[in-house]
Amino acid sequence: EDDQVDELVEIIRSKGRTGQPEAGWVVVMDVEKAVRIDEG
Repeated sequence: EDDQVDELVEIIRSKGRTGQPEAGWVVVMDVEKAVRIDEG
């Protein structure tokens, strides 16, 4: 839910640190469409 975005971003930031400058980004955006890829 939208009201949980900031909390989830902070969790990802605190647990996903590498210690390297400019090593990564957390991108938050709306998903317009999702398509399932079947295994065959």
